[in-house]
Amino acid sequence: MLSDEKNVGLSADCAYRPEWPLGQWSAQSTDAALPATIATGEHHIAKPIPIEYDFLKRDLYPHRFHKIEHLIWLAGRPLPPRPLHQQLLLSRQLVLSESIDLHLVWKKGTIFVKPLPRYLLDRKFWTAHLRSDSEDGLLLVKSARGLLFSYTALVRHESDFSIAQAKRLLPGSLCWGDWQQLVWTFLDHFPGNEIYAQIDGRYYYGELRLGRLNKIYRLRAKTITDVLYGYSNLTAHNQKGDTFKDNLRLIGGSLAYLLIVLQAMQIGLATDRLAGSVTFQQACAGFAIFSILAPLVALSTVLAVFLFLLVIHVTETLAFEKRRFKNMNETPPRVR
Repeated sequence: MLSDEKNVGLSADCAYRPEWPLGQWSAQSTDAALPATIATGEHHIAKPIPIEYDFLKRDLYPHRFHKIEHLIWLAGRPLPPRPLHQQLLLSRQLVLSESIDLHLVWKKGTIFVKPLPRYLLDRKFWTAHLRSDSEDGLLLVKSARGLLFSYTALVRHESDFSIAQAKRLLPGSLCWGDWQQLVWTFLDHFPGNEIYAQIDGRYYYGELRLGRLNKIYRLRAKTITDVLYGYSNLTAHNQKGDTFKDNLRLIGGSLAYLLIVLQAMQIGLATDRLAGSVTFQQACAGFAIFSILAPLVALSTVLAVFLFLLVIHVTETLAFEKRRFKNMNETPPRVR
């Protein structure tokens, strides 16, 4: 907690004051820091109050990361994330995502960032709902500290702070001086490498590559959904045609290579040295047959996979519709 002397450094004209770990109480109610609505586990839209453990776990705990954490070294390095201004220097667009699983996940030209929840800047909220006196509570506390820790790395300079506010990653009424004091106090609580014992293992790593996360998820897939969507269904191929086009591009590139080899073989057969070689002629004959069959097999395989995924998608959609309408206590319009 900050002393009165340290609190003098806070901006006097700030309407909103961060409450944790600062030692002041907010004039706002805790409810004001919550989202207007949330989606429940059954996909119903509901109020976030009364505050429940499930809501906080969905908002803070990176559960998809922990399913593959033993392989996460393939997707990123154990380093804090680079500050926001460097993300822009790398030509990355900052895309807001309220999904904690996408926080600091990047693909070419894009990095996803979860806005810092306002309730994590409210000391009363921590006192009431983020307590480490149980195993489940400690899980949330470490996740919350980890998210805060990631922001101490993302927002290092005043330029980073300006970017964060422009992108609505931080509350608009938060002042630079207050942010400095909050970060300094947080790091005073957990100096040096002491912080890592106090945060979730997700935040040992900063930026994670989405493409590699998808590959890891598909290789370790236990369900068809994991095969179809990989790490996140928000960033996977939602259009089956996109998947088909990607595979056709690969086949097209392979065909171009085959044409080059066939041209080289024709030139070789036109020379006296290779034209008289039985081994070379046999190789040319075999490769010619391969060049005829390979594209047909590849196209047939892609088409078969496409149709298989389409059948799986339709089957899952119908099954989900059945479960969803059962939860809604209604009948699907198509069967009325």
